[in-house]
Amino acid sequence: MPTIPTPETVSSLRRRYPAALREVYDLESVRLGSQQSPVELPCHTFPFHDGLTLFVSREDYGEPHGRLLNVSAMVRRDSRLDVQLLRTGRRSGREASLRELIGLAESRFGRISGGRSPIRFAAFSLTANGFSAHWFGPDPGPPPEET
Repeated sequence: MPTIPTPETVSSLRRRYPAALREVYDLESVRLGSQQSPVELPCHTFPFHDGLTLFVSREDYGEPHGRLLNVSAMVRRDSRLDVQLLRTGRRSGREASLRELIGLAESRFGRISGGRSPIRFAAFSLTANGFSAHWFGPDPGPPPEET
């Protein structure tokens, strides 16, 4: 489980967003431990005050996919958002709760990225602390100041 830094305002997260695009992570190197996982690094971690945290990185998946933008979302247990999603689930069912999370995470990603990086929902995965949601999009390349 990554250590989540102190939540920040959307404007602060937006200013930090370009740093998440600087490096490309090779998944095989991360798996073998020769490269640190981006979710362990603060520059890829975007914590919001309601308990949602986004992790954003550029990753090389090898052939046939190549480089992609990877966005993952996690909800902090017992946070305001966690309680809200549990209420939605009890009221309208688990699928409604998951759709709510997907919509919220996509909206937040659009706000911090400036809407310049389209992403597509891929899957949920189980973690030691619940689950994470995952999106992929085309590699946006390095931030403009580095091209």
